Amino acid sequence: MWMKRNRRTGIEVRIMEFPEINIKKILTECKNTLPKLKTYKGTSPEFSIMIFPQTWGSTCTAFDETSDGFPVISGCAITEAYTVVVFEEISKIYFIYIENKPCYIVENPNKVFLTDLKNHCLESLHNAKEQY
Repeated sequence: MWMKRNRRTGIEVRIMEFPEINIKKILTECKNTLPKLKTYKGTSPEFSIMIFPQTWGSTCTAFDETSDGFPVISGCAITEAYTVVVFEEISKIYFIYIENKPCYIVENPNKVFLTDLKNHCLESLHNAKEQY
């Protein structure tokens, strides 16, 4: 665990370390993806990160469809994985990762997404496209 001071507020926050999560890699991917998004405001990004465990009903976790939209075949077993949410504070864009793998992006979060995020119970890729 380490401490980080917020530049704007001056408040120190505790940062927990998750050895299986590569935060530097995730932040680099998010930073490189921002210019491709319509809602990005083009300023220097400021990220907040939230990490929480989430239980899934199959071994595919949140990846229940392919990039082409086809269903994924997976094992029927309760699976726990860390959900990593990276929030770009200026443009209000959320990047959702499962472990170290990008899952989806929410550019215009609605109340359903924000409630699910508060409850640490985000939807799978397929359901996120329909609900968020």
